[in-house]
Amino acid sequence: MTTKQRFYFRSFAAGGSPDPAVYCPANGYLPPYTYFESPIEVTTVSSESIVFILDTDIGFVLDKMTVGSDISCNVIFDFYDETDTLIGSGSQAVTGGSFVAINQTIPASTSQYVKCIATLSNGSAVFNKLYSNISTISTAGIVAIFANTPNLAGSVNFRAHIALKKVEFLSTLNYVSDMNYLFSLCGVEKFTMPVSMPALTSMQYCIYYSTIKEFIFPPGFSAPLLTDIFAFGRNSTKITSFVLPNIPSLLQINLLFYLSTIKSLTITTGTNLDTVSQILEGNTEIEEIELPSFPIFTTGTRLFYGCTNLKKITLNGIWAKTSNDWLANCSLLRELHYPRTLSAHLSSLTNTTTIINLSILHVPDYFNFDATLSQMNYYFFLYTGTVANKIKKVYGDAEFATGDLPLLTYNATYYKQYLEEVNLPKLRVSKISIGTNSTTFKMQRLSVLAIDWANSSYSGTSPQIQLAAPLDATWLNAMFTALPTVTSKTIDVRYCDGYATCDPTIATAKGWTVL
Repeated sequence: MTTKQRFYFRSFAAGGSPDPAVYCPANGYLPPYTYFESPIEVTTVSSESIVFILDTDIGFVLDKMTVGSDISCNVIFDFYDETDTLIGSGSQAVTGGSFVAINQTIPASTSQYVKCIATLSNGSAVFNKLYSNISTISTAGIVAIFANTPNLAGSVNFRAHIALKKVEFLSTLNYVSDMNYLFSLCGVEKFTMPVSMPALTSMQYCIYYSTIKEFIFPPGFSAPLLTDIFAFGRNSTKITSFVLPNIPSLLQINLLFYLSTIKSLTITTGTNLDTVSQILEGNTEIEEIELPSFPIFTTGTRLFYGCTNLKKITLNGIWAKTSNDWLANCSLLRELHYPRTLSAHLSSLTNTTTIINLSILHVPDYFNFDATLSQMNYYFFLYTGTVANKIKKVYGDAEFATGDLPLLTYNATYYKQYLEEVNLPKLRVSKISIGTNSTTFKMQRLSVLAIDWANSSYSGTSPQIQLAAPLDATWLNAMFTALPTVTSKTIDVRYCDGYATCDPTIATAKGWTVL
């Protein structure tokens, strides 16, 4: 049985050869995306003017947008066709310095696209409002907006204008206080924020359910009052990458790209963030994520919950804590790097049962709390009722501020087939138990095992050291040599490969009983 497939072909002059990186869609190579450009050129926009580019094939009424001025006057609408010929004018009164929903009929024109320039009849008046007055998708024909309106204040948004592809602010926006729902349910493809927004406090749902492809914060971006971008990119379906710059005032990034298809997320700093829950919950595209220090956050649940394609997580610097269900349903996760310092232990650690493919685990290098707290095994092999039993490598300093880890154990029932390396050279323990007999409960691949042999307390129940693994005599003798002098402590290494030829007197001379 044969099948037929149809592909795009382009002809070339004799001797020409197509570039396979551009002209081979069958192999996944497609031309780069071309962003919308205004069908009517807009080179300059006078101060206190708004230019609307309209597609009359979509609608013959300029509506679903609200404008306002600081004093009572008229908003004048002058319409031009694609040849820049004036084809008509309109006017609406703004009473009491308030605002008005635009409702202007577009004059008849032979051109598909029409330019509308909105100005104010009073030369001393200024635009102070520009926002969408709807919340459900509109068929209004506005395809581009160019605003030279430096006195806009309050909220600015263009939500639900699905035909709108381009928005540019050609002046400062020193008085805009929020951009909530800025492009929610909107067709804008690419947008660059003004470099300075001194009054901005909130950008909630900014690109919620939008099809935007690029949202850019320019170099030097400043918004000293911005505290909240809750659900910023929730359900965004077209954006591929996003960089959140350092915004010192920012406190909350909940649901940052919840249920989105974003492929790359960069958070420049988390120094002042106290709420970072569900930043990527339900994402199906991102394969690797690296996050900075979050030293003070208090709420961080479900950070990566349900990120079904996530393979590597790296947490840097100092974290206040990790959350109780932050990794649930990350079934493809292979590599997890905890932060360098973990400041607090979370008492309830749940929903890690689906971390079934974890292979590399970098534990916190420094636990800034007491090692005697319960459930510490969560940090060493994500144990909360089940196990990530394909772990091959566990490493890190694992140093505690106070106390010894009560028990370091890797049950051979679960880990014997895969575990190769446990490298925790600064970890102090009360007891270590990895494997218990020569058959069923013996590790099969463990060749690297390092803890702080010299400074551990070994205050746990006997035997304080119990190992059944393919560790040879040279390794056992080196471990005996590293041990401290003790009283009434026991070592059981009878089921290690090097037991028959090792020298137990190295340990017995220090007070240890070697079984």
